Amino acid sequence: MFGINSMVGSGIFLLPGVLFQEAGNWSLILILLAALAVLTMTYCYAEMAHHFSGNGAGWYYTYKEFGRFWGFEIGLFTWLQGAVAIATEIAAFLRGLRPWLPRLSKIAVYRWAGVALILILLTIQLLGKRASIWVNNFSTVLKLAILGLFIVLGIFYIKPSNFNASVHNSIDDFDHAFMLIFFMFPGFSFLPVQASSVHNSKKNLPKLLIGVVVSVAVIYMVTMSVAIGMLGNRIDNADAPLAWAFGQQFGKLGEAVIMIGMLESIAGVAISMFYSTPYVVSSLANEKALLPKFIGIKFRT
Repeated sequence: MFGINSMVGSGIFLLPGVLFQEAGNWSLILILLAALAVLTMTYCYAEMAHHFSGNGAGWYYTYKEFGRFWGFEIGLFTWLQGAVAIATEIAAFLRGLRPWLPRLSKIAVYRWAGVALILILLTIQLLGKRASIWVNNFSTVLKLAILGLFIVLGIFYIKPSNFNASVHNSIDDFDHAFMLIFFMFPGFSFLPVQASSVHNSKKNLPKLLIGVVVSVAVIYMVTMSVAIGMLGNRIDNADAPLAWAFGQQFGKLGEAVIMIGMLESIAGVAISMFYSTPYVVSSLANEKALLPKFIGIKFRT
């Protein structure tokens, strides 16, 4: 649940049109190739997780192999990466809300809304691990339910002729499409950060890592296939192709359901990152004292 929630964000809701415009039906093959590329990186994490059970993932593995300095460097930038990811997802969530809440266009309202979201996420964390896990699981189930609804109902509106649509592509187009897809697989590196929370982590974490990437790749390929089958060439004219495709068949209600799914997917990534990022800084302080001890204080709730 945590792995899928941290990887499936707004990309699958917003990028199918761009991917089809640049790679056509080949975008489905590019999803597979990007997944294989990510799997090679994931396998490295899985192999290291098989040998080490401490929290921290990348920085901890680096520390073990290359020493304190390089471990600290990786840990520091992983921490910053998590913080930037949280800020990015909050900004994306507020931007997605603007059509429904026009007042968010005012910078003061926008900033205070961002602060409010941070405080909500912080409150969830302070309520304890069970609350965080419950919110993460609810978020994951909701986004998967909406994507599942799109796939199951969308299958009945697929036109095989839509897969015959052709686009003019260049190597640069394929390269750009591949990179976009590649960055639709973020978050896997944060899954082993909380190794101590995983039962028998040396055995189970490698399986979880590989399983999450494969599951997300299947979700992306099936969703993209249904979107192309429903829209064909028209898919590259939509800013939010999944919402537009569903709206074509089920009206404003269908479009609203998919938009809710997109917003929830963005929020889900923020929730999962807000949960995992503190593990990085805590492990830096507690595992090998690379940061002052007080930074790694754990509050029991």
